[in-house]
Amino acid sequence: MRMRVLTKKVSVRVGLIGQLDPKGWEVVLLQAAAAARRQAQAPYSHFLVGAAVLSPRGRIYSGCNVERVSYTQTTHAEQNAVDSMVVQEGPTVAEAVAVVAAHENNCVGNLASPSEPYAETVRRVRRLTLPEVPVPCGHCLQIIWENCNGRRDTPLIMVTGEFYPYVFLTTIGDALTMPFGPEALGISYGSGPSGRRDT
Repeated sequence: MRMRVLTKKVSVRVGLIGQLDPKGWEVVLLQAAAAARRQAQAPYSHFLVGAAVLSPRGRIYSGCNVERVSYTQTTHAEQNAVDSMVVQEGPTVAEAVAVVAAHENNCVGNLASPSEPYAETVRRVRRLTLPEVPVPCGHCLQIIWENCNGRRDTPLIMVTGEFYPYVFLTTIGDALTMPFGPEALGISYGSGPSGRRDT
């Protein structure tokens, strides 16, 4: 049987934090995520994650990972940030999401004035392949997708200890290439008080 092959181009931009506009939304969100990361409760993985979400009202909501001994009850940073937005604004959409993540012994530094990259970090970034690009886990990508109102171009920006001071910028549509969301169940956005607001 001959089958049709569908392909999709996925892109990620990689650069130094210092190349970002210091007053731009990217740095503002990353700083909020970095501040949230410092509050993380991660006694089991020792991996601290902070996330920040920009709402349509221009407000920033942040969250960190909160681990529990059972693991299944752990709250992920991205989930924490998105849920905080919903608590304050009701069902709404995420305009952009930032994530800062690193082991507790790995300082991601001052995002406003990052240090120069180590030579080994530069070499690793140059050899980087797409599957190695840091993105939120599948659980969090699903949560972000649910609050993007079907907009595949919603920006995701990430900084990790492993590649600091490099920053990775992609979209939810590129990070979650074949999403499953409310529309797959015949639920339309903005359909009622318990659904999403039309934006």
